[in-house]
Formats: sequence, structure tokens, C-alpha cells
Amino acid sequence: EDQQAYLQEVNVAGEGLLKLFNDILDFSRIESGRLELKHVNFDLAETVKQIIMTMTPYAAAKNLELSFSIEPDAPTQLIGDPARLEQVLSNLLNNAIKFTVEGEAGLSVRCVERTAARAGFLFAVRDTGIGIPHDKQELIFQPFTQADSTVTRKHGGMGLGLSIARRLVEKFGGRLWVESEP
Repeated sequence: EDQQAYLQEVNVAGEGLLKLFNDILDFSRIESGRLELKHVNFDLAETVKQIIMTMTPYAAAKNLELSFSIEPDAPTQLIGDPARLEQVLSNLLNNAIKFTVEGEAGLSVRCVERTAARAGFLFAVRDTGIGIPHDKQELIFQPFTQADSTVTRKHGGMGLGLSIARRLVEKFGGRLWVESEP
């Protein structure tokens, strides 16, 4: 049992290091202008379901409800970069769960623009977490910066995820922002 516990700790630490390494690589690619988005066919509904399935155990471990909804008339057969979309949404949901002690976290998807050649979406992540003071809301999108270093040290993180997410969303032609109350 002790060895199993040690192996679990090593596994968690290894996954954390791999995520940090990948974040630093992505950040470097974005900063140097060398990150290219892919243009492949994908199913939006399946991508969102996969993200929720990945996040469900994390939410369940904290006894949080994790929900998602996709507007029924939203197109789901798209051309784009599902891996980068998944990276952004997973980061946002991970933070929502990380900073929520009780209650819920959720993702909703709504089509806000639709032409024959283009679809624009609003992805909204919401939670019942600790919130972010107004004077820190832009700060959280800066690299290696966190709203409250004492709280984030308790929860972990390097302060790269939201910076990467915002830059990826901008590369998609979108905008990422926060609306929150402490």
C-alpha cells in the first residue's frame, strides 16, 4: 500500500511537470509567433463532451456538480483546431473547479454568429468559486502572475494557463475575459 501511494505521488508530480513543460513550450511558440492553428474537421459536441469527461473525476473528487450545455441550434460540424479549443476550455474549467470549494462549475456553448463560411461561438465557464477582485481581473491573464499568490500556492499553478488561453482565443479571432465577484 505504501509503494502504491508513492507511485501515485510520482505519477501526479510527473503529470504536473509535463503540463508545466507543455505550457512553457506553448507560451514560447505563441510569443515567437510560431504557433499555427490547425484547420481540420471536428465535431464541437464531441469535443465538449470529451472535455467534460476529462474534468468529471476532478469535480467529483471535490463533490462539485459539473454541467455543460450546447445551444440546440448551434452548428457542431466545424473546421478548426479542436486540440487548441480543448486546451483553452480545459484550462478554464480546471481553474473553475480548482477555486470552487462547494457548489458547481459549468460550461455553456452558444452560437452568436453564423454565415455560410463562418460560425462564432460564446463559450461561458461559470462556477460558484471564490471569485476574483475587480482590480485583479486583468492581472490573471499576465504570464506567471496570479490574483493571490497565497491562494494559488494552496491550489497550485504557475500562472501561465490563463495567459496561454487568452492568446489562443485571440489567435482564433476571439476575446477572453472574466466577470467575477469575490
